[in-house]
Amino acid sequence: MSQDYAYKRQRISESHPTSHTPLATLDNNVSHIPTMMSNFKKKNGASGKRLSMINKRHSSIGPPRLSSFGIPSSASSLKKTLDSPSSQSGKVKGANLNPRKASTIGRNPKLNNNNNNNKNNKNNNNNNNNRLSIYSQSGMFNGGAGAGGISSALLPTPSTSASSSQNNNTHTIQRDPRPLRDGQYQETMRQEIHSYLIDNHFEINTKHLLTEKTLRAPTQKDFVAIFNWLFKQIDPGHTVTKSLESDVTLLLKVVQYPYLSTINKSQISAVGGHNWHVFLGMLHWLVKCSYFDHQAAKEVMNDDELVSSSIEEIDLGDKLNNMFFKYMKNAYQLFSMDKDNYEPLKEELQAEFDGYMQLIERSVTDVEAEYQRLFEKYNRLVKEDETIEHGNKRSQALETDILKFKEYIKSIEARKIKWNANVNKMTSEVNNLKSRQLELAQANQKVVQMLTDHGLNLNDVKGLIDDKRNVIAEHENMLKSVEESTAQLREHENEARKHFDVLQDLAKDFNSDIYSISNIAASEYQYDLDIEIQLDDLLAEEKLGLRSDELLKGQDLRTTKKQSLKDLQKRARDKNFKIKDEIIKQQNSIDLLSETSTEKTEYYSNLEAKLSLLKIQSDELYNTITLESNASNTETEKLEMQLQSLRTTVDSSLLDIDQKIHSKEIEHDGVLNETRVKREQLHKDAEKVINEVISFKMDIQESLETLSEAVSVEYLEETG
Repeated sequence: MSQDYAYKRQRISESHPTSHTPLATLDNNVSHIPTMMSNFKKKNGASGKRLSMINKRHSSIGPPRLSSFGIPSSASSLKKTLDSPSSQSGKVKGANLNPRKASTIGRNPKLNNNNNNNKNNKNNNNNNNNRLSIYSQSGMFNGGAGAGGISSALLPTPSTSASSSQNNNTHTIQRDPRPLRDGQYQETMRQEIHSYLIDNHFEINTKHLLTEKTLRAPTQKDFVAIFNWLFKQIDPGHTVTKSLESDVTLLLKVVQYPYLSTINKSQISAVGGHNWHVFLGMLHWLVKCSYFDHQAAKEVMNDDELVSSSIEEIDLGDKLNNMFFKYMKNAYQLFSMDKDNYEPLKEELQAEFDGYMQLIERSVTDVEAEYQRLFEKYNRLVKEDETIEHGNKRSQALETDILKFKEYIKSIEARKIKWNANVNKMTSEVNNLKSRQLELAQANQKVVQMLTDHGLNLNDVKGLIDDKRNVIAEHENMLKSVEESTAQLREHENEARKHFDVLQDLAKDFNSDIYSISNIAASEYQYDLDIEIQLDDLLAEEKLGLRSDELLKGQDLRTTKKQSLKDLQKRARDKNFKIKDEIIKQQNSIDLLSETSTEKTEYYSNLEAKLSLLKIQSDELYNTITLESNASNTETEKLEMQLQSLRTTVDSSLLDIDQKIHSKEIEHDGVLNETRVKREQLHKDAEKVINEVISFKMDIQESLETLSEAVSVEYLEETG
């Protein structure tokens, strides 16, 4: 398509006459195109708004260059064209450029084919000046690693004083600010050059081996291969000559290498010596230029893809191009035949535009219908989603019921275990009671056997018990009489003690008086005033009623009689205490035996009653547990069956729901992607139409103005 496009442009430019009349007419013929687009906006509503947005975007980008249609972009260039030999024949020779490349000069300039023709050197220099200015404006030398791996430290900034003048060929000597002699800097440049060569398949394209030593100590052949390949990356039309050494300076001058003054022809003949750092810097600069060209080419390809995208049914971009090419060709053909009736062409173009607009309207209608269908499908999916959500809630409720049933089953199992433990405990207690009962029966039999062995029976035991009771009664009476006698004895003893105390007090008083008298009397006199009282057998009958003087036999009553009386009293008291202790012990043993017998009898009766009660309770509990266990087992089996059925139902429902959701999500994503693709295609097609219309109009207007000025100048020159 691009070749056909260039061929048509070339044919039109070659057949372009010097008169401005048909171009003015052409401008009038295409002036109705914005009106057509406005009517389309009014008729299509939202689609018209989208076209308006695309139009604004196009206006912000700016119109394309006139050179894309082979029309001179200025009056001076038109004058030069008219002054050329081809203009003498009455025709203006347009630039033979590839329209795709020419329309993007502002973004991706390419070097024209340089065939070492001195006639084209000036034009090549102008193109290269444009390239250098574009490099500077694009910020290539300021991008750094973020722009694609070119370090900002390696990007030299050319000085304005070093720029070449177009009026003369002299160059001011500019010093290279890059630290080319620095080893680290050289290593960085080598790495970037090597990476660029490897990434762009240098070895495959040139069939030249690239090693680590190639960029450290290259041969002349290595340098020639790398230089030719890099320059061909910048200018695909570059042809390799046999004597590259003579052309290196010229080629670097063409691309306006800012440090060309540091290279001379003698150095080019031997690049691998001590001047290799200069050529390494030059190759690095070419790598950066090539890198920028690749980036710009990618942007152009993206823009071309955006503009030339079409509707699925037909290629609308080709259709629009064909309309314009056909109209321009027919208009120029009519003009060359001196015919001014362009109404048929206008009507034909109008009809083609109407058909194109109808195609777009039909596409928009189809998209709206598809949108309505997808919207209805979306509503249906929303309703299905609500049904699924209801099913999820119901599933959650069923899961909650399942958990509750599980908890109930666990509680029943726990109660069952507890009941088993209680039954086992009661059974063990019953067994213990039975064993205790057997032990008591055996003990009773042993007691009966012991009585039998002693020749006793129960009647004899009862008689002995009665005798024991009588003996106890007599013993109690005896104790009472002993107590009375003891009381009387104590009274007499107390009375005698009182008398003895009186006697003792008198003796004390007497002795104290005697002692006091002895202390008062002379010490030489000794008085034996000790009184001895014989108290032996004081309670004997023969000694009863003795007078106190009879008791005094030279003895001290305190040490003899009284002490004897105390001993007798003590012995009587001890004997009485012993008798009381024996009586108490016997009574205690009798009470203990009686209490033990009573307790054993009561305990045995209680055990029998408790045993009978436990038997009854055990039977009732066993029956109750058996019934509840059977009921719980039946209910558990029912619940397990219900739970199994619920699980099966829930699993199948969840599986169906998941499958439906997955399928609906896939359908929904497919619908969204399809809608988005169609919308983008419609936007791109509409934008392409507007871009073509506006660019065509702007080119025609500028061409008319330029041609009018050129014709006026030529007319003035001829008339003047």
